[in-house]
Amino acid sequence: MDIRPVREGEADRLRSLRLQALDDAPHAYFWPREAEEAVDWTPWTTSADRVMFVVEDDDVWLGMAGCSLRGDGSGVLDATGMWVSPSARGQSLGERLIDAIVKWGRERGATVMEFAVTDDNTAAIALYTRLGFTPTGRRRNLVSDPSRTGIFMAKGI
Repeated sequence: MDIRPVREGEADRLRSLRLQALDDAPHAYFWPREAEEAVDWTPWTTSADRVMFVVEDDDVWLGMAGCSLRGDGSGVLDATGMWVSPSARGQSLGERLIDAIVKWGRERGATVMEFAVTDDNTAAIALYTRLGFTPTGRRRNLVSDPSRTGIFMAKGI
């Protein structure tokens, strides 16, 4: 399985993958499906300050994770949209996606990576903790379900 950035012209395919992720784990995403359906994913395929990586196996996309550089000069890389298909879990793809994000960010001057994860997503929190991420103390309620809370985690890269 390869990890690669989404390419120009693949925005519709990325949108389909994101909606597949939302259908699989709606509780894990900040925005509701209705909002995600309206997103134009083209900038994720052409921008110099953000990227979405996909897991690809024989032209089948099995996962994704994205990141963007904050435009404030802080050196913070915001990660987003991590998901691996249930059929591909348990193969260290989450770690490989994070490695790709970190490498991409370092090459562009990022010194810290940060993201939010729902506070009851124990599998994701265990992965991120194993990779050296720690809670920042910041929290936010999800727009998709205000009764759910996201916690921010970060580490120096």
